[in-house]
Amino acid sequence: MVSAGWVLLILLFPDAVGVPVRAKCTLSGYHHHGYYKDGDHIIGGFIPLTKPPSRANHNFHTAPELSERLHSLEFKSYPHMLALIHAVEEVNKNPRLLPNVSLGFHIYNAIFEDETALAGLWGLLSETGQTVPNYRCGGRGGSKIVAVIEGPTADHASRIATALGPYRYPQFSYGHLDPESRQKVQFPSLYGMVPSESSLLASIARLIRHFDWRWVGLITSDDGRGKRTVETLRKEINKAGGCVAFTWLLTEYERYGPKQIRLLDDVQRSSANVTVLHGTRMYVEAFGMVLSWPRVHLKGLVWILTSQDEFPSETKFSSLKAFDRALVLVGQKRPIPGFEPFLQRIKPRNYQGDMYIKAFWQQVHKCLWRYTSWKPRCTGEENITTNKVREHKLLSPTWGYGIYNAVYAIAHALHALVSERPLGSTKDSQAWQLLSFLNKAHFSNPAGDDIFFDRDGNVVASYEIRNWIFSPEGSLGVVPVGSIQPRAPLGQGLVINENRIRWNRRFEQRPQSVCSQSCPPGFRKKHRQGEAACCFDCIPCRAGEIANQTNMERCLQCPDDQYPNEGRDKCIPKAVTFLTYQDPLGVTLASLALSFSLLTISVLGLFVKHRNTPIVKANNRDLSYILLVSLLTCGLCSLIFIGRPGKLTCLLRQTVFGVAFAVAISSVLAKTITVVLAFKATQVGHGLRRWLRPGVSNSIVFWGTLVQVILCSIWLGSSPPFPEYNTQSEVGKIVIQCNEGSVGIFYGVLGYLGLLAMISFTVAFLARKLPDAFNEAKHITFSMVTFCCVWVSFIPTYLSAQGKKAIAIEIFSILASSMGILACIFTPKVYIILLRPDRNSKQFLKKK
Repeated sequence: MVSAGWVLLILLFPDAVGVPVRAKCTLSGYHHHGYYKDGDHIIGGFIPLTKPPSRANHNFHTAPELSERLHSLEFKSYPHMLALIHAVEEVNKNPRLLPNVSLGFHIYNAIFEDETALAGLWGLLSETGQTVPNYRCGGRGGSKIVAVIEGPTADHASRIATALGPYRYPQFSYGHLDPESRQKVQFPSLYGMVPSESSLLASIARLIRHFDWRWVGLITSDDGRGKRTVETLRKEINKAGGCVAFTWLLTEYERYGPKQIRLLDDVQRSSANVTVLHGTRMYVEAFGMVLSWPRVHLKGLVWILTSQDEFPSETKFSSLKAFDRALVLVGQKRPIPGFEPFLQRIKPRNYQGDMYIKAFWQQVHKCLWRYTSWKPRCTGEENITTNKVREHKLLSPTWGYGIYNAVYAIAHALHALVSERPLGSTKDSQAWQLLSFLNKAHFSNPAGDDIFFDRDGNVVASYEIRNWIFSPEGSLGVVPVGSIQPRAPLGQGLVINENRIRWNRRFEQRPQSVCSQSCPPGFRKKHRQGEAACCFDCIPCRAGEIANQTNMERCLQCPDDQYPNEGRDKCIPKAVTFLTYQDPLGVTLASLALSFSLLTISVLGLFVKHRNTPIVKANNRDLSYILLVSLLTCGLCSLIFIGRPGKLTCLLRQTVFGVAFAVAISSVLAKTITVVLAFKATQVGHGLRRWLRPGVSNSIVFWGTLVQVILCSIWLGSSPPFPEYNTQSEVGKIVIQCNEGSVGIFYGVLGYLGLLAMISFTVAFLARKLPDAFNEAKHITFSMVTFCCVWVSFIPTYLSAQGKKAIAIEIFSILASSMGILACIFTPKVYIILLRPDRNSKQFLKKK
């Protein structure tokens, strides 16, 4: 938020909507108002060189006492100023970059109490020591100020961006920017030299995805940034297939208390082995102090720390010991080229305008400018050796890398502007003209990094993955283990050496962090009611389904021509099958059919041979021949059911069977009626004797068969049987079978045969007490009982069977019913003909 002082100033000067107006102002004291070096183009710098004092008088207006400077000097920010000075000097010495054009700088101490900060900002824009808002007082040509570098906090950036926005000065922030400050429409000239927080959170999600951690805890700061972090990181983790096990928001100022106790209890009870701690360096250190309390004994965890601030290495930090073996993501920084030689050349006499260099000198060389007995006296000629640079925690060669890149971005944009107008002068150029070149800037800095900005104005950079390892003495060792390019395509941009990572001692190998173990192939996930999506049970796939990957949400149905293997993790092609003559069942049924046919032929031959004997003639010889031929046809038609079904065989199977049995049952009915009429019309001239003519019995057979022929003709004409592939009847097999077409007509054919059989049974049953010698009624009764029992049993059995079994049941029913008729009707006659020829005579028949 913009403070009241800033808003008031803007309200007082409503004309501040463009380039400051040039006016005549005195230039006295210009070199006193900040640390200044002249050049063709000036880079403004707002760096907090001191801590906020009790009174705001440290903005280079008057020089404070050395002791006060030493006490208030912000040592971690002073190298930032040195990095800016070094970068400007390096650019000016480069003959290929901005030839014949020099860069200068004007650095202000950005304590950022409103009054002092406003004074410095408007003084910079006015180009004079006087604060004249909306007026440019310095320079004879165009404005020398081309860009402003500031930092390190988001508040600093937003305040300066609000004031500089109307003037379109390019602004470079080397600190972390609030996501709200990254609205390009509101702040079109603001550029971030630190990767955006969204890219950091995306990098965390990539790291979690790489290790397949699906159950992660999240702890962050209790402020607007922390809440946005929770929302963003939850989406990123969910997108990667994971879930957030618990979320806690804590301020960095909270100490060990009830809220922390509840948090630690949640962490201890949770099955998550990975916890993300996101916040500033101070926040991480404060939470580490909570974990360091003697009463806190957490189980071994994998901590992911995401602070972009530098943590000095090889230093004792008792508050960070709780994060031993943690993985830390930091913005990748390279050593600034030539920074060490630059530091070694620094002498206080060469920087007379820098009132804080002596305080810095005392800190680095551990000396005092005044005489004391406990420390050596500073001479100003001491050398900052390589060892001192490496040992001093604030002189890291990577410190100020963002400022270094900002200077080079400004230089390359100016170089592009110079190249566009080679014959003209750039000294009268306006700062806003650099924006189009900055948006398109893409260059390699002297360290070898590619520098360019994304559409939101953030520098695109990678993150370094570090492994913290504390020694028994408490010294922090930092081991680089990889890097992440957050904007690389998914599956790329992550380079990590897992062999270098040392995990928490609780884990012998790469740790897992899941709410539920992965469902193996062959199983699918069933989510638990009321729990996170990562908490589920594994249930096996149903019949006909497979799961060929782990953690599948649903099983896949195998195609009709395939079936699941035993593990239900892949589909196997089904074997094509049908009832063949090579099949044991087919061989058995074919043998029975041939045996029955041979037996029927034998009986028929026996009857033909003894056709003139009384036993053959007495029972209507012609009907016996018709019945035997029809039974032979029934036996042989069962062979059509064996073999690969085709169009012709499917058409013939049921129709031949239905017509053949219709002839057989009609013949039996005709024989039964003939027997009844023979005994009822014994007197000469009886009215029933005319029905005993041979043509009557043949008519019964004809009309009984004709009805069945008509039914079969309708069947073949309307919905004939056809071959089909049955993929469901047998597991792992495709059965080629005949589809009956019209099921209604099929059962109508069977029903008609049943009707004929019931009529024959009824007539035969009523005639069962007639004289035995001429009476076949008893035998016909038994044959029809057998026939009906077989086919009544057939229907439910056929309906419950599938594939080859259904075909086998129908063949068996055909043979069984045919055998029953043959056995019941013809066995007594064959017995008399072959074994009791004495009974096969007229005298014996008359006697009976």
